[in-house]
Amino acid sequence: RIRTIKLRGQISQGLVLPLTCVEGLTATNFQKYGEGGDVTEALGIKHYDPDAPSNQKDAVYVPQNKLLKYLLKFWICRKIILPFIRKPKGAWPEWVSKTDEPRIQNMPSVLERNKDKEFFVTEKIDYQSVTFFARKIKKGLFLKKIFGVCSRNQWIKTENDSLYWKVARKYNIEKILLDYDGELTIQGEQGAPGVQKNKYGLKEPRLWVFNVIDNRTGRHFSLEEMEDFCEKFGLEMVPLLERKFKLPGTVAEMVEYSKGKSVVAQNVDREGVVVRNITDGHKISVKSINTIFLLKFD
Repeated sequence: RIRTIKLRGQISQGLVLPLTCVEGLTATNFQKYGEGGDVTEALGIKHYDPDAPSNQKDAVYVPQNKLLKYLLKFWICRKIILPFIRKPKGAWPEWVSKTDEPRIQNMPSVLERNKDKEFFVTEKIDYQSVTFFARKIKKGLFLKKIFGVCSRNQWIKTENDSLYWKVARKYNIEKILLDYDGELTIQGEQGAPGVQKNKYGLKEPRLWVFNVIDNRTGRHFSLEEMEDFCEKFGLEMVPLLERKFKLPGTVAEMVEYSKGKSVVAQNVDREGVVVRNITDGHKISVKSINTIFLLKFD
């Protein structure tokens, strides 16, 4: 497992491997992947999730056929093909995007491409990602609106005593989404005693919302719409740090900006920041992680 460490006085967040770690890859045939190619799968690298409950293992539907993968990039193909594909029980609902934000170190070009855009900044909270949705599905001759609860990687179809369902019940999310005139997804960070070592000292389950999405159109609510939605239904947004923010010129500046104390618990270093621009329902977002936080907790 790769952790953040200090090596010879420098922050280290990666691992250099010889080409021989990839089967069949040598200094002379690396063109098989190309410079900058993605070898994640070839190396068997997986995302480490320390708080994934043992009874909620990943069950994400990923088609193995290359042609099928390509076709499913287009909404019209998904609409036609997906109803005929048998997905594993608990697989992630295909109409919902996952919550992982790209890290700025992996996408430095974002800074140059969006230097003239205005972003807003929220604190990144270190607990668990959770997704709630409402969706109309066909039941016989009729359409029925259903409510769903998802962990980071799985649709938890049966109500249980997990934190995901406890939070749904505490904030009355099912009623909010089923009564709403439309099909929405709410995504946020949930915390409680015993989760991620409870660095923020919570005494009871708590939810912070960072995305509200119209499932029919894929449109993300703007900052103002999200604020109004949360206020109307008694929900709490992730802490807003800046309403109008211009991206800096370098990754180093962005990482330095991410440092600071958490709004949730003043004596705790914040995990980092997420910067978002939502224009006409389309979202541009990237996260920057506080290296001081990582050195303490990673």
